[in-house]
Amino acid sequence: MLSVKRALASAVNVAVSYLISLPLTLLMDWRAALLISFLGYNLACEAFVGKCLGSMAVGLRWAGEPSLARRLAFSVVYTIAFVPFVVAPLWLVVPVVFAVQLVWEKTVGGTVQSWAVGMRSEAER
Repeated sequence: MLSVKRALASAVNVAVSYLISLPLTLLMDWRAALLISFLGYNLACEAFVGKCLGSMAVGLRWAGEPSLARRLAFSVVYTIAFVPFVVAPLWLVVPVVFAVQLVWEKTVGGTVQSWAVGMRSEAER
């Protein structure tokens, strides 16, 4: 159930980032605009609110009290993990990434992104 909530939170974050990126598409390629918006949105959410709108919408919260530096590092790694969805064919990326994340959650716990920055995974509210 937690992986479904994470996927829904990511979907909300992508939708918000897409809306933010629309004005930027007048100045640059849509892919660059989306990635810049995604990173900026996540950094701003972590810096000013402590979590993103997607997490708020589905009831996820950080386990423990991770530092701002770790949450900002997570935002960067989260954006890097989003890059394949923007630049590669979705029919190829979606099943591979979801399979990796599902196996990771079952064996290690949390997401690859949270593990990469040394944070415990999100917990349900």
